[in-house]
Amino acid sequence: GILGFPNDELHLADLTATLNEMHEQKRYKQMLWYVEACYSGSMFQNLSPDMNITAHTAANAHESSWACVYDKVRGTYLGDCWSLNWLNNTEQIFPHLEQETVEEQYEAVKELTTESHAMIYGDLDVIYHEPISTFLGTGDAVASGYDSQVVSDFSPVREASVATPDALLDTLRRRQ
Repeated sequence: GILGFPNDELHLADLTATLNEMHEQKRYKQMLWYVEACYSGSMFQNLSPDMNITAHTAANAHESSWACVYDKVRGTYLGDCWSLNWLNNTEQIFPHLEQETVEEQYEAVKELTTESHAMIYGDLDVIYHEPISTFLGTGDAVASGYDSQVVSDFSPVREASVATPDALLDTLRRRQ
């Protein structure tokens, strides 16, 4: 497994060693990962359920994630389907993040994400049943200034989706 970043990469062995060290040294109580990347499941498919870590990924270990919502004005894709579904789900319940569990959020986003197979790994006994506010906060600090009318409503459309590795080529084709 590997996760690519603009100027670096994270290999499975390094992530595993770091998570094991953090667990052994009790550096966290619980940890929740949200990972939008092609083949993101490859980083967590062997995650022990006994480490108090849960990882929700955009794709399994053998497939790409998908870019969605092509913006003609900007000439680019605005995001990937899974992450847009996750953001929409979170915004729909904000600032009441205590009303949805990690499990409920995973199931909702998984159902909306039809292009790839959203996956969840690790602790499915404790963290899975925690409210997402345990990890994202309650929203109280910003709720007073929150304007629901400002929240974007990107509903990924399947016919506007393209496998993420092909997004650059598709973008260039659209510009012709």
